Amino acid sequence: MTENINGGAIALSKKENPDDKEDYIFRFKIEPREKPSDPDTVLVDFFRDELRDLLKVVFFCRNGEKIIPTEFGFLNDQDKKFTL
Repeated sequence: MTENINGGAIALSKKENPDDKEDYIFRFKIEPREKPSDPDTVLVDFFRDELRDLLKVVFFCRNGEKIIPTEFGFLNDQDKKFTL
């Protein structure tokens, strides 16, 4: 079974399970980068891409209200923010 969410195809497969539970395996296609990353920003670029892909299938909430993040940061340097 395949679903199309926000332009990206997601493959859903029923997992063979002896307990006959409703488990599924999710497979996401990873698109190659259009240009190579700068070695100084490769970690930031990796997480930016991962978060963008994640936001295609989930949303975040704060106190029960949906929010759309525009920036992210790393816990080890909380003063730096990076745009999505």
